[in-house]
Amino acid sequence: MPLSFRDKEKEDWNWLLGDADLSSRLEIIRDRVKLIEKSCSVYPQPCWFTPHGEEHNKEVEDLIHRLIPGDKYKQLTEGERFFLLASAWLHDLGMIRGIFPEDDNGIDDKIIRGEHHIRAEKFIVNDFTRCGVEECEASIFGLLARFHRRRCPISDCPDRIPLNKYGTIRVRLLASYLRLADSLHIDQTRTPADQYAISLAYDIPNSEKLYWIRSRVVIGIEIDEEKHEFTICFKHPASFPDRMKKVNFEEHHYRDSILKHIYKSITDDLKIELNSIKDVLIKEGIAYYIDVQQEDHKVELDKLLQRDMDTIINYYFLFNNPSSSYLSSIVLHTIEGILGSYGHKCCNASEKINIESSGIVLKVIENLLKEIENSVLKTRRCHTGLRDLIDKIKNADILKIVMNII
Repeated sequence: MPLSFRDKEKEDWNWLLGDADLSSRLEIIRDRVKLIEKSCSVYPQPCWFTPHGEEHNKEVEDLIHRLIPGDKYKQLTEGERFFLLASAWLHDLGMIRGIFPEDDNGIDDKIIRGEHHIRAEKFIVNDFTRCGVEECEASIFGLLARFHRRRCPISDCPDRIPLNKYGTIRVRLLASYLRLADSLHIDQTRTPADQYAISLAYDIPNSEKLYWIRSRVVIGIEIDEEKHEFTICFKHPASFPDRMKKVNFEEHHYRDSILKHIYKSITDDLKIELNSIKDVLIKEGIAYYIDVQQEDHKVELDKLLQRDMDTIINYYFLFNNPSSSYLSSIVLHTIEGILGSYGHKCCNASEKINIESSGIVLKVIENLLKEIENSVLKTRRCHTGLRDLIDKIKNADILKIVMNII
């Protein structure tokens, strides 16, 4: 197996963390975080969101090395290097259900996601020994966890904090690098194939579904420290599904433009993230970045990703296309895509299709119909054909149909 960027850098840790104690403590923190995740695995962990566990932490640490290459690292003090690398492992602890006793009361997934930076800070400060952190370090690690989220203005983060053991730590600078490294982890390593349970993602809000899909369409990100910019490389489908060969040029062009709009939204989101902290990086002058570029590369997509991208495009059509007959066609194709994704997953996982799996598919379809009723039919009462189709689907024995199809 090829060495990761982080593994290749291990031989250089003597100058990254010249203090043998700090080097060993970094390893301890990694192991403690893994142990915390394992001890909480008995709890049902949030499943809507892209993975925030060990692999994500590794990638964030890799990205920190890439953001501050070579001799640039020497412009950070040894203590700052330790805090920055260790924070890559500590910043998302709040995403773990079970780190607090009150999590037993069934804390909502959305609360965990929305407050995970605050939860992480609270956990680190109160359970520092469990994290492998010393008491004098806990406050700074807590601040880094809190300010890795964009919703916390970086200007509110303390600029510098003196510690007797380490000297002055540039907390705002470290939080900026951590935030940037975290936001750059949007390529396909964020959602590995074995975790890309997109069939389950059909049962989540579209806003979260897009996070799963976007990581599957980003091939990689180039970090150019000399040009002070990033380049996001996207997978653009070399061809659309077979059924799309029958559509006219105008529709094909529209679908293509929707994908480009999605890619642009991903690029713009990274620009917003960069803009939130670039002044801090420029001021310190170590390694800074000022722009984000985009490249689209036509490649063949796997069938499951192609189907899911097609479903996302259909959602855009549902809420923007005026034709009732065409909307009816899209509804049927979307349901076909849902059934196809579940069938794909079930055939790979097990030949036995049980009632529970069928029930999940049924719920997904019911949620789709409810969304169409609330978001389309309420504002477009003239769509009588679509209304009739929805009523027919709702009145049919969907569960029986689902079990027969998948």
